[in-house]
Amino acid sequence: MSTELIRRTLLVLLFCCGFAAAEQPRLTVIVNDLGNPYFQALSASIRATAREHLGPDASVQVMSSGYDLERQRRQIEAARGQGVDLLILTAAHPAALEADVEALRAEGTVVVAVDVATAGARLTITTHNVEAGFIACTQLAQYLNREGRIAILDGPPVSSIGERNAGCAEALQRFPRVEIVAWENSGASHLGGIEAMTRLLSREPELDGVFAINDPAALGAASALEFRGRSDIPIASVDGSPEVVMALRAGNTPLLNTAAQFPWQIGREAVLRGLALLGTVDHLEETVLIPAELIHRDNAHQFCDWRRCPED
Repeated sequence: MSTELIRRTLLVLLFCCGFAAAEQPRLTVIVNDLGNPYFQALSASIRATAREHLGPDASVQVMSSGYDLERQRRQIEAARGQGVDLLILTAAHPAALEADVEALRAEGTVVVAVDVATAGARLTITTHNVEAGFIACTQLAQYLNREGRIAILDGPPVSSIGERNAGCAEALQRFPRVEIVAWENSGASHLGGIEAMTRLLSREPELDGVFAINDPAALGAASALEFRGRSDIPIASVDGSPEVVMALRAGNTPLLNTAAQFPWQIGREAVLRGLALLGTVDHLEETVLIPAELIHRDNAHQFCDWRRCPED
């Protein structure tokens, strides 16, 4: 039996021992955008893992905040009123919800942050986003023969996006002839990517490459480039979404790469570790980083994407 399997089994046993005679715990999941395939896969993983370990009738409520901080506050308050035991949260802002999270914890709720850091959360489980930005932008710079003008398609002010940008900037420091010439807020969405890329092309017609903070923005940017006849501008991204992986396999796209996240693994870890905290475990890692994997045109055919590999 592998070390990882033993660890997972012990976590579940610890949970079961602590709650064998108790009422089944209630789980609430609040993410930022259920229109994003990443959050769809993350939520599906949480549901599947909860039902695997709590039974088919496990209580799992899933909500989307749309990156709206006030809506998320109302969702957290509603979960608190329902007596939620485990809240798995993707915060719309890394610090603004600390008082809300602390109020939940004071009442015994375990709060696990996923995808982005959340002040006050007992655990944070996320992709190694600095690494993701670093590997995506390293290949972008190499593809441009170590020189060129690059734009960043930015997004909402959450920790994961800031970390990806930091990783990209760190990578590009190794290429002194590669320059970041513009930043545009894509809103982390497909439509936002189209609009941001359109603005960039008007302002920076000599652009050589783009780093997008997630795949929806990258896909929008690719649509704008194709419409303008500028498919020669390569786009590096982060996510590993099925749509981008399929485009990389086809090859006829401005998309150069995507640093893949593993939402099924993140969701599973969040449930197992969160349930263990409801039992007898007092000390687990405060932050768990899941490594990213660079997917590009040469290896996309070997990548097992989110829809095909729910066991990952």
